[in-house]
Order: sequence, then C-alpha cells, then structure tokens
Amino acid sequence: MPPESPSPQAAPPEAPPTPPASDPARTARRRRWRDAIVSGEMTDIAAAFERDGVTRPEVVWMPGIEDCTVPQTSFLLAHWRSLAGGPSLPDVGSIDPIELAPALGFVHLVEPLSSGEEFVYRIFATSVAGISGGDLSGRRMSELRASDYVVDFGIASCGAVCDAKKPLVTRRRPARASFTAYWERVLLPFVGPNGGVERLLIGVAPVSAAGTVILPRAGL
Repeated sequence: MPPESPSPQAAPPEAPPTPPASDPARTARRRRWRDAIVSGEMTDIAAAFERDGVTRPEVVWMPGIEDCTVPQTSFLLAHWRSLAGGPSLPDVGSIDPIELAPALGFVHLVEPLSSGEEFVYRIFATSVAGISGGDLSGRRMSELRASDYVVDFGIASCGAVCDAKKPLVTRRRPARASFTAYWERVLLPFVGPNGGVERLLIGVAPVSAAGTVILPRAGL
C-alpha cells in the first residue's frame, strides 16, 4: 500500500451521486433503529445481529476516554472534548485535518443528508479503505459494501447522534471474520450556525483479539 499523505483530504463538496432506488423496508428499519439507539431499546437490532451469528452491538452514550479501547478513538474523543468547551458542541468550522494526525487513517468525516436519513463521506478513512478494498470519499454511506444490517446500523447510529447531539461509541463483532474481533467507532457531532449537526467526525478501527488495531496488509 502506498504511504499515506501527511493529512487527510476532504472530498470536494459537490452534490453526492444519485443513489440507487431506496428500499422502503430498509428505510423504515433505519428509522426504527435510529430511535432505538437513542432510547436504548436494542431488542430489534440485537435480533438482526444474532440471526447472523454475532452478538448484539455495544452502544455507549456520552463515553469517557476509558470507554474507548484503542488509541485512535480515545484521541479523537479527547480532541473533540477540547473543542467542545463545556456543554456546548464544537462548531463545524473547528475541524482541522492537521490536528487529527494521531488518528490518521482511521477518520471518517461525514455529512448528513435528508435530515440524517443518509450520509455522505467527505473523508473516508484510508486504513479502512485498505482493508475493505475501496475509498468511498464523496459516496453515500448506503454504498458501503457490508451486510444489510451492518449498513443499516451504521446509518441509524449516525442519525441517532444527530438527534441526540451527543457523542457515541459503538462496537460490533463481525460475522465470519478471521482476524477482526470487533470494530470500534466513536461518533462525534459538530454543529453549524443554526445549531443543527452538520458534520460527524467518526473514528473507526478494526481491533484484533489481542486488542491491537489491525492495519492493511502491505501491497493492498
């Protein structure tokens, strides 16, 4: 894999590509799951994961640094807190890619669309791209190549953060994975002038059974 650039580059702010025709059942499930994540009633979400042989995802609202298990996510949470200034959420203009260097390669920056029912990646984590086989910068979250329930949980959790305006940590265990014990994400909201969430800074890392972050293999 070629060396990473010194700082992540955001995708240009052009209109996202036209999505494929939506599935009303999937859209409805994302809305239900979004509300469920906010409320903490995870029964329906747990059932979807368990049908594929994996345990229910973990969800931690208002996480402490100790709730992050790897350096990249703990750094991003600490950085977000330093920008927040007490109870206020940080402004979208405070996002500086250079300051994210300690988590370089493990950062998504996403923009909500349609009141948070869809999201577009403005930055896609380069290490995740190396593992998953594709860079989705400028593409929609629904285009992620993963199981339907994984994509729906990802979109729903982002929507839940937009609704609650609070940071969130999630961990999910992948089905049929050889090396990854779980994926950890920290979702951090940034607001615009009207007080609504305009960006989510997401730290995402695949973690081994030994508790170490998995890096892309050389040559991928």
